[in-house]
Amino acid sequence: MANIIESWIAGNCTVTLYDNGEMRVDGEGAMRRYADFKQTPWSGRADEIKSLIIADTVTELYKTAFDGCTNLASVYIPAGLGKINDFLFANCMSLKEVYIPEGIVEIGSGAFLACENLEKVHIPSTVEIIGESVFSRCFKLQDVELPERLRSVDHFAFMFCRQLTKLVLPKNVDYIGEWSFANCINMKTLEIKGPLKKMPVSCFRGCVQLEKAILPSSVVEMAEYVFSGCEKLEIAAIPPNVTRMDRSVYNGCLVLKEIEIPRKVKVLDIATFRDNKMITSVVIPKLVEEIRKDCFLNCENLKEVEFEANVEVFGEGVFRGLAEGSVIKVRHQELFDKLSGNPYYLDPERTTVKLV
Repeated sequence: MANIIESWIAGNCTVTLYDNGEMRVDGEGAMRRYADFKQTPWSGRADEIKSLIIADTVTELYKTAFDGCTNLASVYIPAGLGKINDFLFANCMSLKEVYIPEGIVEIGSGAFLACENLEKVHIPSTVEIIGESVFSRCFKLQDVELPERLRSVDHFAFMFCRQLTKLVLPKNVDYIGEWSFANCINMKTLEIKGPLKKMPVSCFRGCVQLEKAILPSSVVEMAEYVFSGCEKLEIAAIPPNVTRMDRSVYNGCLVLKEIEIPRKVKVLDIATFRDNKMITSVVIPKLVEEIRKDCFLNCENLKEVEFEANVEVFGEGVFRGLAEGSVIKVRHQELFDKLSGNPYYLDPERTTVKLV
């Protein structure tokens, strides 16, 4: 039988460390609040903690209570906690698998941040909120099944989860944060089923293996760099109700095969489709008023651009680097006069403008 090394009173809880590396949290109610992990009385023995058992009667563990316990390899989490508090198990480098029980509603910010060897996590059906940076830098985390009740995934939540290969965001998710799935370098497929209205900044930026993205028709805004650097993205239809696309949304999506610009878009921002190698034709809808700098720069196989719109404002280099012999078809004399042979916007030796 293991012997007690040391025991501490922490609010309504007693925290006990045994000589076999097991730590127990017993009591009824909430643990005392500490400013950070360094303020806990057991912080000096962090390296000795190998397993953690939390009694079912404990209702709250204060944030950061076990942050940086680098040898902690197993955790028993009771359903009565309700929430896994912020940074509770951050930087626990030895954690490989975590079972989160039914009854947990929220996983707080950074709860498992930088658990670099974490491979498997069971997220129960009761979870509705995944906070900021929860699984960020969990480099070995494999595919995670997200529950149907999930409503919100905050900033950076799964950033740098390099072993995720697929993602399905369930039907109730109406919010994802900036950079939430950025740099998931092995993710190949993405499907968003929920009533999402905004694709936030860089949310899938740098997912270099992503091949297919299915977005809901509810999306009306695509913030900057949403799919920037997704070099293998082939299929990613722009939702038809999008009214705003910010800069570099598809910048560096080299093999995106087809682009249909939604009818309600008024501005095509800086470098939106820059460096695409597969697009051969595009139609500029009639409500477009402005096309900004480098929007179609170096789309080297783009052979035909058709304007329905009488665009008033162009940025530098919008059509430079198109296919040899490419044609831009316009319907308005003033647009023809503005673009034709103008090296500020295009390469006159490669691209001609025709009034149709």
